[in-house]
Amino acid sequence: MEEELTTKKPRIWEIDFLRGLAIIMMILDHFCYDCLFLPRLFSNFYQINNPFVNFLYNDIGPIYSSGVRNVFHVIFVGIFLMLVGISCHFSKNNLKRGLLLLLVQVIFGTIMEVVSFLLKEDFSVWFGILYAISFSILATVLFDFLLKKVKYKQFIYLGMGVILVAIGLIFHQFTQYHYVSEITVSNFFKVILGINAYGADYFPLFPLMGFCFIGKFVGEFFYNDRKSLLPKLDKAYNKPFCFVGRHSIIFYLAHQVVLVLILGIIMLSLGYKLAL
Repeated sequence: MEEELTTKKPRIWEIDFLRGLAIIMMILDHFCYDCLFLPRLFSNFYQINNPFVNFLYNDIGPIYSSGVRNVFHVIFVGIFLMLVGISCHFSKNNLKRGLLLLLVQVIFGTIMEVVSFLLKEDFSVWFGILYAISFSILATVLFDFLLKKVKYKQFIYLGMGVILVAIGLIFHQFTQYHYVSEITVSNFFKVILGINAYGADYFPLFPLMGFCFIGKFVGEFFYNDRKSLLPKLDKAYNKPFCFVGRHSIIFYLAHQVVLVLILGIIMLSLGYKLAL
């Protein structure tokens, strides 16, 4: 969700395309979640029994907890973090970029705490995707400093990335982490590692930081000259995806507001009442 550094050089279309595709899939994913949440937001949900709204709740909502969704969720989030790592190769100031994204995460997390208080629901996003991205970027800053005199450092990034992804996937596959209601000294590092989870939109550093490191390797090994690897495939069909990819941070921060407004207008127009 971070923006590449503004430059006069042509953008690499396939990176914007994949980032845009990942953002669009995230928006669809959150739309399914919102549909699943409708009965808790409208007090007379079951009394009206509208067929279209029932379709959203009974058929679209359950996609969020389906096995297919869980598989594709890991794939697209992994791709997105790899793109973050590739962009780290292009950026001239990853420290500034990482700190700015961390600041955005803090502001966004604070806003969501206010929303949680007003709606009396847990929408905390302190460990959301921006948190994972910002800390992954800052980790590349640290390792770039430590490895600045190391030859072929990109292969070290690849090795670290594979190890972190493997550790993270093992945690997810075998430990079956559970959500905690608050962050304490005893569970803090478990939340960081992905053993425990916290908040409504949780993204653990393991394996996501590993995907970022793999992306750093891809950027340095395959995009060292900063040119597209697939220039002949840059056609008109990819423009909408590239547009979303170029403005990914805006779409990330605004999409839930837009989705909630659209669903709210539909529900209120059909006679549903907010459960406030």
